[in-house]
Amino acid sequence: MLRTARRPSRAGYVGRRLLMIPAGVLIVITATFFLINAVPSDPVGARLGDLATPEQIEAEKQALGLDQPLPLRFLDLLGGIVRGDLGVSYYTGRPVADDLFGHLTSTLVLIVPGFLLAALIGIGLGIAGAEGRKARGIRLVVTVLQGLPAFVLAVLGILLLVVVLPLLPSPTGQLDPDLLAPPAHTGAALVDALLAGRTDLIGNAVGHAVLPVLSIALIAAVPFARITASAVRTSLAADFSAFDEGNGIPRKVIMSNALRTSRPGIAMVGGIVAAELIGGSMLIEQVFSWNGLGQWGLTAINQKDLPAVQAFVLFAAIGTMVIYLLADIVAVLLDPRTGS
Repeated sequence: MLRTARRPSRAGYVGRRLLMIPAGVLIVITATFFLINAVPSDPVGARLGDLATPEQIEAEKQALGLDQPLPLRFLDLLGGIVRGDLGVSYYTGRPVADDLFGHLTSTLVLIVPGFLLAALIGIGLGIAGAEGRKARGIRLVVTVLQGLPAFVLAVLGILLLVVVLPLLPSPTGQLDPDLLAPPAHTGAALVDALLAGRTDLIGNAVGHAVLPVLSIALIAAVPFARITASAVRTSLAADFSAFDEGNGIPRKVIMSNALRTSRPGIAMVGGIVAAELIGGSMLIEQVFSWNGLGQWGLTAINQKDLPAVQAFVLFAAIGTMVIYLLADIVAVLLDPRTGS
């Protein structure tokens, strides 16, 4: 009696992947803490300056907890994370968690619409570049975009849409400097203007967000375009597509079926793109003075603000890991070869 092959269970796979998250988080926290503390730095000297006395330096170390052994500081970190306490910034004196989430919304205002627009543009370019007379030209456009660094594309956009064609406001942050900002509930001018009902600021905030969102979208569209074009071409060359064409199935339906079989690969690439945007928007934020999470992390690195650097790296690493896992799960759920 032949034994039938057992189809992999989607629920079992998803459960196993979710169980990996706590272990992965602990590994990330451990690696981040010891790597950051292995980097030579002098946060006390950076805070007090060169004229500080040995007594002042020792008192500052005690105040910051830097006089404690490294293992004890690591245990304090783990306990703080469990309580939702990421420490206090050496420079602002505020809880690092407040500073982190105070900049997070500003970054989300850029990367969420940037990601969605990138998926729309990239998948569209991939479908158009899979076959037809325009495929070669579209592949050339994708190649050019792939060769452009994000900050170069941002600067070109500023020259075109701000300087030559003054269609957008200058890259001076999230609002024009002469406007009275709304109460800072989230740190993102657009969201705060909406919450405060400041309709006079919403248009200005949207105008400031257009160019950085477009810069992110055009760069992030490249992986979507490449995986879509490759997957669609492979599907169109498969036997089932030739069979459908031989049976007189409309080309539009055949293309739709080819795109459907490409969904797992597109989902995986989407996860990679989303994960890269968490920290990868740093240069865009710097160019446009956006004061988002990436710019906050870069400032913390320059200031040797160890609690803030640690929180930024932890958030980026854990966020990246969770996004990868979710993308992997979505790809499995979309794959018709897996069982239910």
